[in-house]
Amino acid sequence: MRFSILHWGSIFFYPIWVGLAAMSVVIGSVLLRRGERGRLALVGMAGIVLVFVLGLTLLPTGQWTSGQFCSLRLTAPDLLSAEPFSNLGLFVPLGFFLALATRMPIISVAAGSLVSAGIEATQAYVTAIGRACDANDWMLNTAGTLVGVLLAVAVSVVARRSSARTSAAG
Repeated sequence: MRFSILHWGSIFFYPIWVGLAAMSVVIGSVLLRRGERGRLALVGMAGIVLVFVLGLTLLPTGQWTSGQFCSLRLTAPDLLSAEPFSNLGLFVPLGFFLALATRMPIISVAAGSLVSAGIEATQAYVTAIGRACDANDWMLNTAGTLVGVLLAVAVSVVARRSSARTSAAG
């Protein structure tokens, strides 16, 4: 598969994935302190990220694929390629905002995994979008969701400790 410099899996997007993860942590930390209104905003952020993910993965490429195609073989990712990091990074913000919004880390990982499986199934069966599904993409997307959820758990713990210190000092 050929990638252009502007393909979402190109090395050009590495700083964007890191920036999105960092922005997610900052935005999530601020919204977490806003109580119920912040939680509602976190749900909105999860929705925005979901639309972004669906757009990047399901918009037509302009190429037609002939018949169903899905690579179901799980292999070790090529760490010299940009695509594994992009598949991982794409789902970090989704896992992060889902976990903060729902306060259910395990359900958030499962939801991210199901979203990825749905994307891969759509890529396999809707040949007009010109995409091919890959079990490795699902695995890396799920791993990205897990990383996002772990970040959310860490941010929640820090926020709780900070809140406890503030109320104890006040």
